[in-house]
Amino acid sequence: MAQSNNQNVVMELRGISKNYSGVAALTDVTLQIKSGEVHALLGENGAGKSTLMNVASGTVAPSSGDLMVHGERYAALTPALANSLGIAIVHQHPAVLKDLTVLENLQVALPSSIFKGRPAEKVGAELLERVGLKISLKVRVEDLSIAQKHLLEIAKALATSPKILVLDEPTAALGQDSVELLFQLVAKETANGTAVIYITHRLAEVRELADIVTVLRD
Repeated sequence: MAQSNNQNVVMELRGISKNYSGVAALTDVTLQIKSGEVHALLGENGAGKSTLMNVASGTVAPSSGDLMVHGERYAALTPALANSLGIAIVHQHPAVLKDLTVLENLQVALPSSIFKGRPAEKVGAELLERVGLKISLKVRVEDLSIAQKHLLEIAKALATSPKILVLDEPTAALGQDSVELLFQLVAKETANGTAVIYITHRLAEVRELADIVTVLRD
């Protein structure tokens, strides 16, 4: 059953600050993320959007503040802990291993349980089909276009059935067909109760997708 009206808070970033060598990247930011909602995060370059999402996904530890995830308090997350809590992030710059094949990238990035004793090629083909990526699993990732690498990243994120999905400028490299498919995938995920955090500069996308908008400034 769809849970799009479910207003449960699945993540709360509370008083998050992050300093790099004394320079503030974030100062006292508080953000609530609810299941079944698309929460758009806007702001100029350097406003701290990606830093905040790196805190949320465990790749950066905050200088101060803490996180509540599914009702539990954490001073900081690690990528492994975030993954176990159902948090997936699609970075603006794809985190792919260029010298491996598409299938090898999926196998390295995803927990073995996703393959569940089924042929890896079959699982991989289903994951690519889900995001409309029509390429061979045997092709090396370095030979993919930027858009194809982004779609591979999205396929990896969706494969884990995340409870919280962070999309950092996901349409920047995509053509219109892929953008429309991404919007359909986002709608499907939120209908299933997933919370989506959507970082973008594109106000048209915010109007089309977002249930709530937060703007980071200064």
